[in-house]
Amino acid sequence: MENEPYFTSIHGEYQRAVAASAEGYANIAAELDALLAGRVVDFGNGGVIRYDVARLRNLTCVDIINPEVPREDGNITFMKGDFYDFEFPAGTDVVLVQFLLHHLADDQRLAAALRRLERALGATGRLVVVEALMPRWMEVVQHVLRGPINLALRALRKPGLRFFSADSLGRLLEEAGFSPRALRPVDVGARMAPASALFPRLTIPGRLYPMRWVVVEAVPGRAHGAGGPLPG
Repeated sequence: MENEPYFTSIHGEYQRAVAASAEGYANIAAELDALLAGRVVDFGNGGVIRYDVARLRNLTCVDIINPEVPREDGNITFMKGDFYDFEFPAGTDVVLVQFLLHHLADDQRLAAALRRLERALGATGRLVVVEALMPRWMEVVQHVLRGPINLALRALRKPGLRFFSADSLGRLLEEAGFSPRALRPVDVGARMAPASALFPRLTIPGRLYPMRWVVVEAVPGRAHGAGGPLPG
């Protein structure tokens, strides 16, 4: 939970940044309403719930900044946890991770956590990932400059991160044992906060945003062999 102090300190600003991207989050919610059902765990949601909760059997929201003591609100349970070592409840139908994976910058620990999640979901569970993907050329630049980027983030007292392209996210999921079913692009809206965690006060026109928001559904069990780009 090394990012906990930072995200706690910007919690209010982060909520305002999310509000600035309200149109984009509404578009994400429209996609999620078709994918979420039964017993859902929403990991790293930061208090952002735009999808229809009433249609779910129950929802467990987990975040590094939620209270130590679990609390309940209707069919929603809020609790604190770290994705790297969280033990997902038995019988979970869907695990949702929204804009979380790029903050989990320890590649080995992330891969291990996803493999553990794949085993926990069993034959019937599903993983739904919401992420901002960069073009492949931008990812190459990120890889070359990853050391200096991380040094700069530490100097600014910002958390480390690493974004994915469609190719690398597809490989990450398949190497963990998942089979991605589809990639659904999401319109970010007319105006949005492009870096809500790093620079929460910054907003830009959506047309200037260099990446793309996507919703990816994946099921346990390899179907494509060695791993590759996301379908769709």
